[in-house]
Amino acid sequence: MSKKPFTWLAVVALALVCIAHAARFAMGLKVTVGSLDIPLWMSGVAAVAAALVAVMVAREAKR
Repeated sequence: MSKKPFTWLAVVALALVCIAHAARFAMGLKVTVGSLDIPLWMSGVAAVAAALVAVMVAREAKR
């Protein structure tokens, strides 16, 4: 690990977001905010996006 602890903290946080969205997508959990139902496919997209950003940040931190 390099000497960029806050960057690695961001990678861990993004990885946790990815895991949470992937778990919701895999288990088919329903999420409602107020009277608005959040579509399940949005968690799939968010999981992929969070994973990609985590990988990009991790690769940047190694430079």
